[in-house]
This record gives sequence, C-alpha cells and structure tokens, in this order.
Amino acid sequence: MGRSEKLFLLWLVCCFCSLSSACTEECGSYLGAQRLEDGSTVVCEACEDYRKAKVVRVSPDGSELWSYRYPEADMRFPHSATWNPDDTLIIADTGRGRIIVVDSYSKQIIWNSREVTFSDPEVHFYYTNYARFLPNGNILTSLRNGHIVLEVQLDGQITWSFGEPNIPAKDDTHLNGPHWPQRLANGNTLIPDSWNHRVIEVNAAGEIVWNYEPTEEPYLLNWPRCSQELENGNILITDPHDHFEVTREGQVVKHFSRPYNTTDWGYAGYGLENGNYLLCGYHRIDELTPEGEIVWTYAPSWGPPPAPILIE
Repeated sequence: MGRSEKLFLLWLVCCFCSLSSACTEECGSYLGAQRLEDGSTVVCEACEDYRKAKVVRVSPDGSELWSYRYPEADMRFPHSATWNPDDTLIIADTGRGRIIVVDSYSKQIIWNSREVTFSDPEVHFYYTNYARFLPNGNILTSLRNGHIVLEVQLDGQITWSFGEPNIPAKDDTHLNGPHWPQRLANGNTLIPDSWNHRVIEVNAAGEIVWNYEPTEEPYLLNWPRCSQELENGNILITDPHDHFEVTREGQVVKHFSRPYNTTDWGYAGYGLENGNYLLCGYHRIDELTPEGEIVWTYAPSWGPPPAPILIE
C-alpha cells in the first residue's frame, strides 16, 4: 500500500470516528494510557456518547480499580488523562472543548478551562486533544483544530506557544493539527505536527531545532500522533499503523507495526522504566519487551484485533 492509499484510508477513518460513536463495538477508543508506580494503568476511553466515555485505572490483571464515568462524569470523547502525584487527574475533554482537573476521591471537578479567561482572545479550545501538568504547575496542551501548542497558567495567562491560532500551515512557525506535545528536560518541546507529517522539537524562543520527516518508505509519517523521548535519548514516534524508535540522527532502530487491514491505529507509545514499551492502539494496549514479546494486554471483551509486531 502506497502513501496516497494510506492517507486516503486515514482520512476515511478520521471522518468515521469524528462523525460516529462507533470507533469500537463498545464505543471506547483507547486514546492514551499511563503506567503508574504501583503497576496499575490509567486508560482513557474516548466516546462521543457521554454515557460511555470514561477514564479507568486497572490492575495488572485488568481488574478495574477506579473509574470516572457517567453519571459522576459528563465527558464527550476524552482524549488524554494523566493521574497526578496529588491524586488528581487532568483530562483533555475534547468534545466538550475543555481541560478539567478532577479530584480522584470526590470525583469533583476542581478546575475547568471553560471557567477561565485566557490572555489571548484568538485562542479557542477547539479539539483539545492533550493536557498535562508541567513541574512549574502550568499546563501544556495541544489544540488540534486550533493548530497551536500552549503552555498556560491556571489563571489563563499563556506563557508560551508555538503555532498561529487557527491558521494551519507548514513552515518554521506554523502547525497543522498538532497532538500530544512533550516538554523535554532541556526545556524544549517535542511536537507531533500531524497533518504536516513530521515531528519537531522547538526551543523556548520558538525555533525548530530538530525535525524528523523521512522521505522514503517504509518510514514515511502519515499522521504522527505521539512522540516521546526515551531514557536513551531516542524518540518513540507513534504513527497510525507504526511505532518507530528513532535516533537523533534519524536512524530507525526499532519498528513495531500494526496490520493495515484493520482500523486499530497506533495512538500513543511510551517507554517504561523496565525498558519495555507500552503501545496504545484504538482497540488494544500492549506492553512489549524490546524483543517484541507481549507481556501484558488490555483489550475489550468482544475480542481485540491483531497485536502489533516487531519488524526490526
């Protein structure tokens, strides 16, 4: 399958999952996961139906330990959820156009971006697809349909941004449908610039200092959604049907692939402290060793699609 065919398939599924609540048979697409120190895993299950959208925390055997769902929750297609050290969660509630912080004990919302006036009136929370607290207490977020990545204070002051609000383009100052930014230890920000088919690293001054945009198969990026810097300094990039571990020199040193005859897109990928990979797809989440052995899976009860496999 060539790149044009892959992009067409990608467009079809994008339209389908944007207009329908049937991204899976149970209306729950796994758009993110977080492995906690106790071995449990936080899973964000997106659904357009607010009665079925949820965030769950599961034990190593898959048993549900905690959940945030209807009726205590009123989310529509939550895209990311992170359990914070103070036992709150920060959730990008995409369909509601907001970021919320939820107390895990009371399950009450203690901060809501829709109740805040932001310092730039041109910034609107269209398709908020990621949110995470930074060590300084600010929030790093990406607005896919706003084509911008922001660092914001809880009082609404925007302290850093990359991209021009609501203007999609491909150059040294614009983004097109960004996802899942990561603030690096050096202060730079790693951004999957999805519809521009690239991953970029941007410094505090707004300069692109690193770019991964391969030009040859099989490593072309069709719609990179997640990129994470690993302990070894490499970058783990998640594309719809591939997870690539890439050196700073642009060499692919690890490649996991998902079958193209399914809609089980890769949606996120993380390096774990034990050296394994946590690879998140629409319909299943797997922990794999560097050798490609699956040692843990979280999947829907109706039966998961084929697992990702190690190509190289």
